[in-house]
Amino acid sequence: MGGTEAGAPRGADHLAQFELDLPATSDVEVGLFDVTGRRVATLANGSVPAGHHAWPLDASGTSAAGVYFGLARITSETGTQTLHARVVSWR
Repeated sequence: MGGTEAGAPRGADHLAQFELDLPATSDVEVGLFDVTGRRVATLANGSVPAGHHAWPLDASGTSAAGVYFGLARITSETGTQTLHARVVSWR
């Protein structure tokens, strides 16, 4: 999937975000997971148009501070790609 890029979460804990640049309209699922692999939030799930998109990585609904991972699964006419974000730590 040429041109699909995932940006790493950045900024202060509550300002971290998962960014994608999509070359074409795609089905996108973006999730936030804890270190055990349990999904703690779904940030996106559906058709997303081409272009730059950003979803806040908000773990405020979780019961514990810790380390979380962002994961995006992008499906378009050219196939499916899974992208992992860098570790995000909430205090």
